[in-house]
Amino acid sequence: MANYGQSDFEQNKVVGILSVFPVLFIVYFISGTNSEYARHCANWGIIFTICFAVMFVLGKLLSIVTWIPLVGTIISLALKIIDVVLLLAVIVQVVRAAKGTI
Repeated sequence: MANYGQSDFEQNKVVGILSVFPVLFIVYFISGTNSEYARHCANWGIIFTICFAVMFVLGKLLSIVTWIPLVGTIISLALKIIDVVLLLAVIVQVVRAAKGTI
């Protein structure tokens, strides 16, 4: 858990919440704020961006084998499940950022 105060959370709540979303972590850098809370949220946004980018590339690379009847179905289903889990993780972190418990 990051070390930030209640006033830090209240002053940078919007920047923090936006920074959790993939690719929107750039909001932290554009805002020019020097907040521990917003930086922690931006770190989560960077992690989620990397995870979604890896899943995108992995999906494109593994799309070659999706024409194999059983293997392709299993790989496709596994990738979709991982995408849903990542999306749920983003939602959980956004809720935690909104509450200030991130």
